[in-house]
Amino acid sequence: MVPAIPARGATPPALPASGVSTSDGSWSTLPMGQPSKQSNTFWELFHAAPGSSRWTLVTPEGTADNGGLVAGVAGGSIAAGVLPSALLRFSPLSSSSNGGDTWSPAFLPGGLARLPDALAIDASGAGLAVMQDGKVLAASKNLGSWAPLVSTVALRKAAPACAVSAIAAVAFSAVAAPLVATGCARSGRVGLFSRTDGMWHLASPSLRIGTGRGATDVLRLETSGVTTTLLAAVGGVGHGVLEVAWTQDDSGWTTSPSLPLRSGDSIRASAVGADGRVAVLVNGPKAAPAVFEVGPGRRWSSLPPPPSGVAGLALPDDALTLEAQPVDLFGVHGSALSVYELTPSGTTWSRVQTTQAPISYGSSS
Repeated sequence: MVPAIPARGATPPALPASGVSTSDGSWSTLPMGQPSKQSNTFWELFHAAPGSSRWTLVTPEGTADNGGLVAGVAGGSIAAGVLPSALLRFSPLSSSSNGGDTWSPAFLPGGLARLPDALAIDASGAGLAVMQDGKVLAASKNLGSWAPLVSTVALRKAAPACAVSAIAAVAFSAVAAPLVATGCARSGRVGLFSRTDGMWHLASPSLRIGTGRGATDVLRLETSGVTTTLLAAVGGVGHGVLEVAWTQDDSGWTTSPSLPLRSGDSIRASAVGADGRVAVLVNGPKAAPAVFEVGPGRRWSSLPPPPSGVAGLALPDDALTLEAQPVDLFGVHGSALSVYELTPSGTTWSRVQTTQAPISYGSSS
């Protein structure tokens, strides 16, 4: 589920690894080093060019990213934000329009929330950012100047039936309109808001999630081309589920079947593909990690058991295998990254790449 923002001094909740693909490339953020110790956890950003199966390390340099790293993608452009940790109380931003080969610094007045989709950009270079204080900021072109856009309090007033719990994700729609997703304390509803004529309203009044029991949380919100994809969880003892919803050109929603969650399950990583596919890495307290995948018009599929050490995944925009659509898994062992792909039959995983990240333990940088 989407974690709450911790009070100062409290142990921050785990940030799930995340991946996103567009027709212009794939991106994935991963924790490396020693995840059990924040000062030796180093978040890295990897990129795969369109049609390529090779992942390249493109993490912006110069900032301690032990607290986490989040990214917003639009076509071939990306903005990356570092989460606050230790003595770092704000979120340095960097942007790139050449696949992470070079980065330009940008200013954000405050700290990003600990959410995979806390940052979004559109093709024009405008941006959205979810802040730790429950507010969303908006930036004009080139992320040069930020201003308040909306808050949790305002969204609660805009849709009392949702009973907004917390802002969970931001994105731009297919027509470049700001989208803000929230959890709902009342069952069966998803809080997805847009603004028309200066007023905020539910962009998905007919979108229902789950079986009408338990509060909802939005875990991912991404737009690629004409498709907006939303991954949501419905809580409740003994009946937690995951569901995905899709809209094309903002013209109505379709939803996936429910994926049941076991008691104590957590989403360790998720990825959204250019075609709206979603994959999740599920960890349980008493069961081995499992990988599930779903796409528009299809049921959830359980993929083969992942190799040991898997910490993230991606859905690259590559050619299909004989029996399955492409899924990449990332195995992390200290500073070593292993990339796995499904074999052509789709029944086992094959390691296709190994690379090292230049990690300096104890440096917190």
